[in-house]
Amino acid sequence: MNELISIATQTINNEDVQAVNASELWRFLELGRDFSTWVKARIEQYEFEKGKDFVTLPKTGELENTGLQRPIEYIITIDMAKELAMVERNRKGKEVREYFIKCEREANRKKHLTLGQTAAD
Repeated sequence: MNELISIATQTINNEDVQAVNASELWRFLELGRDFSTWVKARIEQYEFEKGKDFVTLPKTGELENTGLQRPIEYIITIDMAKELAMVERNRKGKEVREYFIKCEREANRKKHLTLGQTAAD
């Protein structure tokens, strides 16, 4: 399966979950608005919760010693990413949502195989 968006394990709400960088999702969706406006509006509109649906991290390596506010990275759960993709109601949104669903199925299949092997040992 081709990787559309990088998925990584992130601790959110004291649980290791599959997550993505929201700006990478935004770029893939090819939206016209700037990222910061888009993500903040979607968080408010759909009542996503910091610490449950996403975490924020300071973006590294940018604006060093400029006195400007450092940009923020939004790391979002796969469930939040699927919902954001779905509400955009465009071809790219559907494509990435289906990609996340396939990735989850594959991860669950591998998890069950590993559990089955462990139980059989």
